[in-house]
Amino acid sequence: MSDLQPPQPGPTASANAAPAPSPGYLTLVAMALIVSAVVVTYFPMLGHGLAHDDALRSALLDEGGYGARPPRISPGAWLTYRLDRLTGGASVLHVTNLLLHALNAVLVYVLTRMLLATALKPARDITWLITGGSALTALFFALHPLRVEAVAWISQRAVLLCSLFTLLSLVCYCRAAGHRAWFVAALGAFALALVAGPSGLLLPAMLLVLDIYPLRRRLSARVWLEKLVFAVPAVVAAWFYWRANVAALPDGTVEPGTLGRVGQVCYSLVFYVWKTGWPFQLLPFHELPVPISLVSIKYIGSIAAVLIVVLDLLLWGRRVPALTAGVFVYVLLLLPMTGIVTLGPQEVADRYGYLPGVAVSVLVGVGVVALWRQAEQSWHGVALGVTLTMVPLITALGFLTHLQLRVWESPQTLWNHAAANGPWSAIVEHRRATQDVEAGQLAEAVQIWRAVTQTRPQLLDAHLGRTDLLLKRGEYDRAVDASAYGLEFHPQSAELLKLHGAALVADGQLAAAESALRRAVELAPDDGEAHSMLGHLLLMLERPVEALSAFQRAAELDGDNPNRQYDVELAEGACADQAPPDTGSN
Repeated sequence: MSDLQPPQPGPTASANAAPAPSPGYLTLVAMALIVSAVVVTYFPMLGHGLAHDDALRSALLDEGGYGARPPRISPGAWLTYRLDRLTGGASVLHVTNLLLHALNAVLVYVLTRMLLATALKPARDITWLITGGSALTALFFALHPLRVEAVAWISQRAVLLCSLFTLLSLVCYCRAAGHRAWFVAALGAFALALVAGPSGLLLPAMLLVLDIYPLRRRLSARVWLEKLVFAVPAVVAAWFYWRANVAALPDGTVEPGTLGRVGQVCYSLVFYVWKTGWPFQLLPFHELPVPISLVSIKYIGSIAAVLIVVLDLLLWGRRVPALTAGVFVYVLLLLPMTGIVTLGPQEVADRYGYLPGVAVSVLVGVGVVALWRQAEQSWHGVALGVTLTMVPLITALGFLTHLQLRVWESPQTLWNHAAANGPWSAIVEHRRATQDVEAGQLAEAVQIWRAVTQTRPQLLDAHLGRTDLLLKRGEYDRAVDASAYGLEFHPQSAELLKLHGAALVADGQLAAAESALRRAVELAPDDGEAHSMLGHLLLMLERPVEALSAFQRAAELDGDNPNRQYDVELAEGACADQAPPDTGSN
């Protein structure tokens, strides 16, 4: 591009800057087609339940309550959940996700159209070419089954919101050529993206890539200063999200180590491209193998593929600037979710590929447009062939998306699908056992949890589920053994100590139960239930004074629970009964 315009505070550009999308007939038709295709394809999910939304269900939907925001749910997403609850309850949750996905698809169309118009630098009117390529890009993105997890999983609203504002920021930035208002709008949209979620944290680097190609800006000090304006809030948000992620990591999460992390990052970079080309056997959970063995074929192949791509870009990247820019943007969009920072027990997840899927889809659209242009010049019939190929391809993707939506119809369909189609996973089996309990298949759940705790004893939730189920079934001696086994691996778990104490009480081992519950109170001094359980045990041991103290502390912590005050009155009555009668003075 030509020199920047110094007086302007926002991004400046020459005449090659991306023009605003034309509000012409073709654009309106394309947008209507995209929205209609998204709505028709995803419409069946409006009748689905909450397939994998335990935290959301317990914090927001149970009995109409508004509990504390779970650490992994961003402030922006939490606000939309509350608005959904106020306007229409649980039935609106899927509608909102569908609308957000449709908006994202439209923004993908708008952004692609702007980038194509800039990159092609048309000397004549090729609106039909740009519009067609942009529409195919948006449809490929929106109807690909790799997007289903982010759209159907209500607790991942943050992915849709962050993608919406990140795409909006990119559109505004490409439109900002010399216009202060557009630059401010891009910065404001980026701020909203950061509030919504962490997916767009590396947007400042992406903007630098766009400056180089297709905007072709001269990288002056002013351009770097613009990126600094975006980088400051990104660094602040990254720190907050890192703190929240550390607080939300499940107990027993194991770090993969430096070499293992390298393997995970390379595998993640390859995984979403591979699944874009082969969108079958999509699973809701891919368990991270710990320790990671780099001699595994998937890690060797992934590292080799990444090295080959890097070498190719170094040798021939300047000859294909669109491909080079697309690869860089894909990596920057995906990098925060590749495992470079431990996000949990999952190795990869379909939802992580939602926003990076925009870069892959744009590259597909650019490739189609390139073939169309070449066909105009020499390859007669190629344009028709490409079109006839893309139309059934996108139709097939929509059909696969429709099938994938059935997987997310309910918790039972979700985890049965994961167990049947994926490798054995302790976490998947734990989730399946939880659903068996809800379905009343208690014996099967006990057997599953027993296998899980024996195979992966680090999984605390499996020990909790198994012990709690044995208690409910009245198998108190087995509950004592199960919780004691779990405490060998999780001696600092107050929840497991409470269940262990309850099992010991039910089995008549009151002295051992007191020791377990006192330890639970020590580890979780602000847990009102632990104090209450200890108080009831002390009443059984005929020590009402100590019980009264425990009940009073529980009432302080759980003042909204009417049972706590009843317990206090019960202990006070027991103290009065135990006190010696007042015979008076002679």
